[in-house]
Amino acid sequence: MDELNILAGPILRRTEQSRACIWLVTNKEIDITGILYQESNNSLLEIANSRANNGHQQIQVSDSCFVHLIQITSLEGLPTDTRLFYDIYFGEPDKGINLNALGLIKTHYDNPSDDGYLNLNGLPLPSFYIPTTLKRYLHGSCFKLHGDGQESFSKGEQLLQDSVDSPISKRPACLFLTGDQIYADDVSNTTIKQLTQFISNTLKTNEGQAPWLADIKPQLAVGERVSLFRKRSHARFRKGERIGYRYTKTFTSGAADNHLVSFSEFFGLHLLCWNPTNWDDSVYSNIGISGHRIRRLLANTPTYMMFDDHDITDDWNINQAWQSTVQQDNLTRKVVSNGLAAYFLCQGWGNNPEAFDSAFISTVQDYLHNLSAPTPLQNESFETTLWNFHQWHFSVPTSPAIIALDTRTNRRHRGNNKVSGLINNAGFAAIQPLWIEANKPSEIILVSPSPVLGQEFLEWIQQLMTKVGKISSVDAEFWRGDKPTFNQLMHTLNNTFKLKRCIILSGDVHHSYAFKGRLKHSAGETILQQFTCSALRNRSPAWDIIYSQKKLDTANYGVPRSSMQGFHLKQKGKKKLGDEFGVIRTLPLTSNLKLDIEPITSDTGLAVITHNSIGEIHDKGATISQTTHGALSTLLTGKYTMTSN
Repeated sequence: MDELNILAGPILRRTEQSRACIWLVTNKEIDITGILYQESNNSLLEIANSRANNGHQQIQVSDSCFVHLIQITSLEGLPTDTRLFYDIYFGEPDKGINLNALGLIKTHYDNPSDDGYLNLNGLPLPSFYIPTTLKRYLHGSCFKLHGDGQESFSKGEQLLQDSVDSPISKRPACLFLTGDQIYADDVSNTTIKQLTQFISNTLKTNEGQAPWLADIKPQLAVGERVSLFRKRSHARFRKGERIGYRYTKTFTSGAADNHLVSFSEFFGLHLLCWNPTNWDDSVYSNIGISGHRIRRLLANTPTYMMFDDHDITDDWNINQAWQSTVQQDNLTRKVVSNGLAAYFLCQGWGNNPEAFDSAFISTVQDYLHNLSAPTPLQNESFETTLWNFHQWHFSVPTSPAIIALDTRTNRRHRGNNKVSGLINNAGFAAIQPLWIEANKPSEIILVSPSPVLGQEFLEWIQQLMTKVGKISSVDAEFWRGDKPTFNQLMHTLNNTFKLKRCIILSGDVHHSYAFKGRLKHSAGETILQQFTCSALRNRSPAWDIIYSQKKLDTANYGVPRSSMQGFHLKQKGKKKLGDEFGVIRTLPLTSNLKLDIEPITSDTGLAVITHNSIGEIHDKGATISQTTHGALSTLLTGKYTMTSN
């Protein structure tokens, strides 16, 4: 029998005063017990475990792969504002097969980049803390394995290492991943080869034997998959003496040569992103990622994840025509279902376990049990369940409370040449219970993969291109693209929730910036603080062109004050911006509600940071700031703090 092996994780997931959730994947079906400890007189005192209340759930992917979710609960409440530790026991706890026995713990080690230990240097086990008030946390988005530039997860891990001997308040309390945790539609030749090998040798799902995959096997060759998503129409046209055919797209990704297709591929790519030991060393050493630091960051930081389009495919549900075309095509409907099932297992489950009832889990498990030959009934039930599921959003009753929005599966489509609203009426109806579940807070952290307060000039271009039918080419998916939807969100934050302050965390756009909005109404105002941080690894050459007026180097990487006006449409009656930023845009929403928007700049006068980065939010009460820790080339560099008063 094979030795026990952890294929991914452990990753800390939803963590609150009543419980801590831990996610991991093993190569064996096995009972698992999670135990929490607190420091006491230079030793560790057990304070809670997962033995009660269905504290361990596992879902079988294959005979060689099992996904586990551990919930360690406490009726009395877990301690706050103090360092906690956890260990995981496999089989009977008294047998001693834990993280240390698996070689994953070493109190002191020399090289965090190369050493695969899960604990922070100098500590005995993986650790975290539960803050009374959430004041310091990390966020980022858009992690492409073969993206340009150095990945920025490592900078987050370094912040944790640096905080070991500091007061606990200096340590980031959690991590928000706000979309594109994988790039399912843009996979390199190197990665798809490694992924295929990993599925065959380790996961052993045998999904490749399924008839629906066997039928398209020739088109699954490395670099040949784009033809799967180009359909030849019956309409013909003459060109000289030749007769040709018109082609229509199902998926619209411009980089679909190795687009993921099977469930095993979607699921396996998550495991490649989060655990370097799943790779051949000779291959991994050349992709420029410090995988051990990524794994350690996720093991020591409660992490929340929300999908964006690339977790499934580029332009996912961008408009009604796209959604209808993909849903009506047998192959692409299956691919989206596979992506959603993998998202559930690897990301969504740990955000909010209660959202997935026994019927949902049974449907997924039933399909996975027969991946190599699903029956028509299993296939139909699997696809219908995933396409019709709309509870991906979630809330966490922290202080301030966390509310994460699903802006992909509840869209308000307006027509093929119009920007769709990111959330429809059903989606908005689902948001209010989240706020109630979080105890009706007056301040929230709102996770919206697409920025709520965006760069106006760029959004103007998106609107223009949408009108001429180029919606996919400019990724025209932004809140203000559909004004009624944007106004409904503002109304929800102001009139329904009656918020004093809303901190908005976003990604998607491959640059980082911060805006402040004052939502003014008859009873006062709601402060909106938009912090956008992207990408963890996917530097876009387009930004080097757009921001060409500023030399892009390791010291200064962004838009200076004097050039900021050019990136916002000049409002009638507004003078050119001077050194002191004021309101650059006023949006009248209703007769008694308006929104003033102003940019937040760094101490060095830079308004936008454009290279790969991870954001660190520090809420001091009177002020809140985003420090953008950037990565460029082989260096972790750049530290730009943008402070909102």
